[in-house]
Amino acid sequence: MSGAHMSESLLSRRLQLSSIGEASLNSTQTQVDGLVTRFVDEAADPKTLASLTAGGLAYRYGRIATLTLGNGYVAALPLRLLSLGFGLGTEVTAFEFTNRTFRNL
Repeated sequence: MSGAHMSESLLSRRLQLSSIGEASLNSTQTQVDGLVTRFVDEAADPKTLASLTAGGLAYRYGRIATLTLGNGYVAALPLRLLSLGFGLGTEVTAFEFTNRTFRNL
């Protein structure tokens, strides 16, 4: 993990504040706590946010570019389906390229 805050987990802080005392976490709680903590750290990472933004913009512009090709001459439903596929392809490509570029810096 790059530069993330890995101080305490959410469940361990909750247990410290509770009046029950020092109860240990069971295996399911430990697994959920690790997943939530990892998600929060990854979602707040600027490299991830930049990759998500690039992917989202590529999806939108890919769909717009595909829809403008029809210009009223092509049936609406096939063109919309094509735009979804093209938008998804551009989104995945842009996200992966941006994410891998930033991870290698």
